[in-house]
Amino acid sequence: MVQDKRFTFGISSSSAEGKKLSMEFQADSFIKLGEELVPVYFGTLDVPAFISGEVMLEVDRECEGASLEITFSAAAGLKVEVLAQAVVSMTKEKAFQKKRWTTDLDPTKTGKVGPGTYRRAVGATVDPLWPSSFKHDANGSRLCWISYLFDVKFYTPEGKMGKSVIVEKTFEVWVMNSLDPSPPPPPSSTLLYQPMKTKKSGLAVSFSLPAEGRVEVGQVLPVTLQVPPFEKGKFHGQAPVLSECVFKLRQDILGKTKDCRGINTKIHKLLCTLPLLTDDWPKDEHNGIEVVINMSLPGYPRMSPSAKTQWLDVSYALEISLKIRAQEQKEREAETIVAELPLDVVSPHHILSLDGEQLPAYQ
Repeated sequence: MVQDKRFTFGISSSSAEGKKLSMEFQADSFIKLGEELVPVYFGTLDVPAFISGEVMLEVDRECEGASLEITFSAAAGLKVEVLAQAVVSMTKEKAFQKKRWTTDLDPTKTGKVGPGTYRRAVGATVDPLWPSSFKHDANGSRLCWISYLFDVKFYTPEGKMGKSVIVEKTFEVWVMNSLDPSPPPPPSSTLLYQPMKTKKSGLAVSFSLPAEGRVEVGQVLPVTLQVPPFEKGKFHGQAPVLSECVFKLRQDILGKTKDCRGINTKIHKLLCTLPLLTDDWPKDEHNGIEVVINMSLPGYPRMSPSAKTQWLDVSYALEISLKIRAQEQKEREAETIVAELPLDVVSPHHILSLDGEQLPAYQ
């Protein structure tokens, strides 16, 4: 990763009574989550992601105060319904990395902090084996997540009842970890799935993916579809006719904590659907149909890499639905084949397309 390729931007939060917390990041790129820009950091096995930034507390007049505490945490979590006296939601979260910094703003112990800007530089190296950032919301509520956060708190002096938070702000960063070295090696093999057979005719339909089913977020995924001529029955030797072909990309989320019904949380999210026009596909009476379909995968944040954690797993599958008949068959006699191809989704290394927005280059 080239340090001078990084760029700087700040995220701020104003609060009442003349106090303001903000954070300035040296980031590899950015992503837009809702209305906020969030810094992005890339990591590989040989170049782990390093998150660097500076926390700033601005005070416009003397006020009660003592210290600034900053906590960096990486965690996976989900909400589950539990049964107590009523059904309530409970958050289950597992932190797999944590780091804390404390800055004394009142060394003379007066219990006061004068006007000015107080700064603290922070930095954390993210283990490249940790999963990439991920979140799934429903009805405006966060249901499951893999998050990397800085929690910043400005505290009062320690008293009999402990210390109180004067102002607090949480800053999120987005981590994209890849287990491939940088740059990644070229694809070495093709993943060929066991041919699917129609129920009546025994027609074998096969699908193949490059690089053993490993794909990057936002890339174009080429899927090779092969349908040979009919091999038996009264349609023997006839070329197949595809009247319908639909690709669907599905995200599967498995929560590993049981809810009040005693079952694990399972979420199936359809990311995109690609109905294909098959009229112009090349047909060969001797070899049948062989065509390559290029499917553009969604970018961040709609799609994140596959992940396995203590609380939740994130996986992907490509669903393919085909309607096939012989040339002499009527359309109502066509058979439907449904195939499901699991995908191993990984983080990209280079320029990303963020649903129409171009991110700065990463090297």
